[in-house]
Amino acid sequence: MHVQGGENVNTFDIRIFFSNGAAVQAVFEKNSTANDLIHLMIKHLEIDDINDGEEALAIWLVSPLLEIQLKPCQILYKIYQKWPAFLTRFTNAEDHEILLDEPLIVLRRNVLLTLDREIQLTTKYEKLAQVLYFDARDKYLCGKYSVDIESSLELVGLQLAIEFGPCNGNYNKMIDLIYDHLNELAPSSHTKLIKSFRLFGLSLMECRKGLENQVYDEYRVASTHFHNNHARYVQFLKIVGSSPRFFLKFFFNF
Repeated sequence: MHVQGGENVNTFDIRIFFSNGAAVQAVFEKNSTANDLIHLMIKHLEIDDINDGEEALAIWLVSPLLEIQLKPCQILYKIYQKWPAFLTRFTNAEDHEILLDEPLIVLRRNVLLTLDREIQLTTKYEKLAQVLYFDARDKYLCGKYSVDIESSLELVGLQLAIEFGPCNGNYNKMIDLIYDHLNELAPSSHTKLIKSFRLFGLSLMECRKGLENQVYDEYRVASTHFHNNHARYVQFLKIVGSSPRFFLKFFFNF
């Protein structure tokens, strides 16, 4: 976040990131609240009912050392200015790490959103479904959801259909696609279980009967049973939403 003109100027440039790295750029006043940013993003995402957007989305400050969801009434600039104090209070970071740490403003899922409401709202709004898919996918790949291997295979199949388009039925090409991109589609703990051994770039025969073959089957299901990416986003959210998660910690009075 770049502040224009230092302390004597009342506006600052910001970029609000999505979890896939895309961003929306805006200029805000120093007294702007997190809710002001949410309203901007609700308009950007073409969410008709502002209450739906406020219920589903939240502004986060995110860095390698700490992730904090802002309350709607909190002033972004003040929280940003207090970031080193938050790192001292809530992390075990060394002084030199705190000095270099710089948070990003990220639009994410509101932690108070229930799974039932998430599915209702994402079924209603495709762009909201995409934003929450990016967020859930990022957490899944970082290992913040405890997903069993069978569910992980389904998640990989859904991502393949979303990222690379529907399965075209060419088995050998699709297996190669799965092998080449698996590290981008599943946590490392699962890719080791799914990925087959290759000799001189060629898959050994037994791998055709293994988990890569199951991923291919899930890719076909994601391509035929779910007819567009909107439906695939919602299904992805249903799976991860019903899985235990490791990343939640609530801080009060900050």
